[in-house]
Amino acid sequence: MDMNPRKSKDACMIVIIAETAPEPSSSIPRQKEGANGKAFGVFWVPSPLDLMTETRSSARTAHYYRVKSRSNNYHLFTGYTVTHITFTDELTAYGVSAQPRDSTPPAVIKANKEVILAAGVIGTPQILQRSGIGPKALLEKAGIKVKQGLPGAGRNFQDHPVAFIGYDRRLYLHT
Repeated sequence: MDMNPRKSKDACMIVIIAETAPEPSSSIPRQKEGANGKAFGVFWVPSPLDLMTETRSSARTAHYYRVKSRSNNYHLFTGYTVTHITFTDELTAYGVSAQPRDSTPPAVIKANKEVILAAGVIGTPQILQRSGIGPKALLEKAGIKVKQGLPGAGRNFQDHPVAFIGYDRRLYLHT
């Protein structure tokens, strides 16, 4: 990956402190991973901004526009809220149960090949847990039949208590 955010085509990663970053011998630590639970020092973080086009990235721009022509095997359902994943007895996902916004009965949307769960940091563990995948004690307490005990599902969520302001200092230099 090109480490220069102005040249990078990777719209999801940027450098927080680039030219002003302290030397490795400095007392400010350099983290290899910004989401490792140690959010201090100098590190990389995901960003929805594409620095080359100065536009915000989204599921639509980063994914959907590239695959929307695949109408034979890619379908986008809007106006539904996924309640849980439907599994075979062998725990192979074959679809999702979804509640339409208009309060009609839930629909089971089946997949021919694969189910991709991408509901964000809050929605993904909720759907997994409602589907019976998650910490066994939590699922049992909620009255959900445990299909697969997975202690990490829904754990280690961390809030973002800081805000960063990024700028290109070269734009402000007066000669």
